Amino acid sequence: MLTPSDRVVVRDLASSDEVEIVTSPAPTDYASPSAVSWAGYSDSGALFALTVDGDLRAIDPAGSSVLQDHPVVASAVDGFPVGVLGESVLVNVTGDEGAVELFSIDTTTGDRSLLASSERFFDIGVDPESGAVLAAGFGEITAEAGAPVTVLEVPDGWFVSALDW
Repeated sequence: MLTPSDRVVVRDLASSDEVEIVTSPAPTDYASPSAVSWAGYSDSGALFALTVDGDLRAIDPAGSSVLQDHPVVASAVDGFPVGVLGESVLVNVTGDEGAVELFSIDTTTGDRSLLASSERFFDIGVDPESGAVLAAGFGEITAEAGAPVTVLEVPDGWFVSALDW
């Protein structure tokens, strides 16, 4: 669970026990390099957090209570994570004039792979079994060959505001 931008809180739903992992130095505002901008977890229970400085870290709730003590699995992440698929974090990068690219960042190697792109906005959902699900009513989405991506057909001019599983 993402709380204020200075911490990640992990709660055991069975016991209600919580572990807080705080950033250091404490951010002074939402744009501070150490501020937490995203946290997510995989189906296997792996936990990840992205800070404003672009470092994506693998979090061990039993480890240090300081976020920066956890290993960086990818640096210079310049987009916004939309979910975790297997051992990869899916990252949405918005470019000039609304162009969008969807990348996969392998959390074991840090390698980035382009999954899909479009000259216009598309919405993204993550299905843990089949991969990324994309939809756009304005422009064509190009999925890379073999990428775990499903593109939904949407009538031209329709707007998709959210995809969720």
